[in-house]
Amino acid sequence: MVQMKWNILVSRAIALITCTAFVILPWNLVAPVDAHEKTSMHLYKSALASVQATPTIDATVTTLEKEKLSQEVKALTTDNSWYWWTKLSPSLTVLASILVGIGTGWFSFYRWRRERRDERKKRAEDLQLEQRKQAEEPFKGAVTA
Repeated sequence: MVQMKWNILVSRAIALITCTAFVILPWNLVAPVDAHEKTSMHLYKSALASVQATPTIDATVTTLEKEKLSQEVKALTTDNSWYWWTKLSPSLTVLASILVGIGTGWFSFYRWRRERRDERKKRAEDLQLEQRKQAEEPFKGAVTA
């Protein structure tokens, strides 16, 4: 009786925790989006209220900044990845696929040959057994007569 009440209490606690999780988790996933929308709308309105004239930028400064930016992007792409791996990965993938195909083909051929050999051996044994039975037929008939 006490054990049964304990099981009911545990199952109700698990149900309560599960229901709470299903209510709180979606709210936690949606709340940051709502906060971001409110913040971005506030910033958008404040940006509209205080529009300033942009100063003209020299063309040489613009080209230098573009060059610097392209160098930074190139540096980040090479720093954040393995250089040789990115250069060799397409070739290694093709080579690995070819080797897996060859290995699968060899294994399938080997298995086919083994099954074929076993089948031949079984047929030969069955044929010998049948020939023995046929050879013993006349003797059995003579013994029973």
